Amino acid sequence: MLAASEDALTGALLRNTFEDDVTAWLTRGAQQGFDVSLLVIDLDYLKLINDAFGHLAGDSALATVAAYIRQHLHSDDLLFRYGGDEFVVLLPNTSLEQASQRAQEILITTLTTPLHIAVPTSASAQVAITSQTVAPTQDSLQNPLQEISLSLSIGVASMPAPEPVRTVQALFAQADARAYLSKKLGRGRVTDNDPTAPTDTRDHSQSQLDELTEIRLLGREDVLERVRDILKAPLTPTAIRAMWIYGKAGSGMSRVLA
Repeated sequence: MLAASEDALTGALLRNTFEDDVTAWLTRGAQQGFDVSLLVIDLDYLKLINDAFGHLAGDSALATVAAYIRQHLHSDDLLFRYGGDEFVVLLPNTSLEQASQRAQEILITTLTTPLHIAVPTSASAQVAITSQTVAPTQDSLQNPLQEISLSLSIGVASMPAPEPVRTVQALFAQADARAYLSKKLGRGRVTDNDPTAPTDTRDHSQSQLDELTEIRLLGREDVLERVRDILKAPLTPTAIRAMWIYGKAGSGMSRVLA
């Protein structure tokens, strides 16, 4: 049974408990001498998922991401549903470096574990979620499983133990700005410093994330270039211009034949 303070869809804590819970841990960290960190996690492309597959699929994506996040939480960590596509994770007794590593682990899990949904045949049909290979059934033949690649933009901020107690708003604003920077840099990444920072704090884990992103985008640029060529070609009275998009439904599954 869900507590009144939990989100019904994801099981995460509701936003109305966020400020009090974080303030309590910030105060305790300052008194006892341990770091407190915050992750702001945005589910990328939620609107596109909703538009392409319906809001039930979007709900499934949110619930699945919440489950992926929980795989990497410790006993004192807290997960909040902060907004429509946004989660916040409180990490007590966790340094900025440790929090960034945890964020990268969450992201890698998300990037490498696609969501599978059964596309409903009617508005009342329910969306099925699975991360495993499913044997075909009569229902799955009528509602074939579609693969959706999920991605996250994550910002990390921390209050080191020697610092005076920072406000919840200040810590959240820093993590949120870094999550926004992750989106500007292309999504599917972790940002734990500001644009003016003199050094790049990314480690081998970030290199692995970059490699995953390159794999996911492989073959997209040549397709886009062909589409640009078609659109730029001059029209003539006898010219026939056609473009066929085919392939399985799902992120990264389509192909263009021009």
